[in-house]
Amino acid sequence: IDDEKDATLFLHDINIEAGLDCNFLGRSVDNFRSFMDQLGGDGSLEQPFLVALDVSPPRCEESVPINFTNEDIIAGIRDEALRTISTNPVTVDGLDYSVAATFNLTPYMEQQSTAGIYLMVFVIFMLITLSSQFTGDAQRLVLAPIENMMAIVNMVAEDPLEDFDFKSMPRTGDYETHVVQLAIEKITALLRIGFGVAGAEIIS
Repeated sequence: IDDEKDATLFLHDINIEAGLDCNFLGRSVDNFRSFMDQLGGDGSLEQPFLVALDVSPPRCEESVPINFTNEDIIAGIRDEALRTISTNPVTVDGLDYSVAATFNLTPYMEQQSTAGIYLMVFVIFMLITLSSQFTGDAQRLVLAPIENMMAIVNMVAEDPLEDFDFKSMPRTGDYETHVVQLAIEKITALLRIGFGVAGAEIIS
């Protein structure tokens, strides 16, 4: 938008300087339109960037066409995609000089929409990836050790006198959870020694 505003202000200065010189003003307007076509992209007729131009005061229309409005194209464009840049009127010799240019921002809005879709897809992908990683870490570091400890307790409760080989069970979790697991194993062993056969029902 800054480029369009600067170009419109420049055309406004040329409009004042041209005065009644229609040829100079016409060439300047043609250059302005060509610049806007290049600035807007491919300059296609279906989606032109510059859709309306109003150079005041009206003059030279009979010899050099300056002002124009693409009514058909404007009618098919949403209001949010139209941007009008107007200059402040400057009075010279009793005439008010100003320029108003209307631009079609549909290609830019489509690019922003496409970028928004790509961003949304990227965010969803990252959320799914990080969620899967978090779930895997939670399973490995938290849930698996707890399930292993519960399995040890259930084994001892079902048969308190059995001398289970807890070392053969897979080690899960980090150091802290492994320490808790070893503590449960030692406690169950001490209970078997302390209570013996008579205390099997108490242990279970």
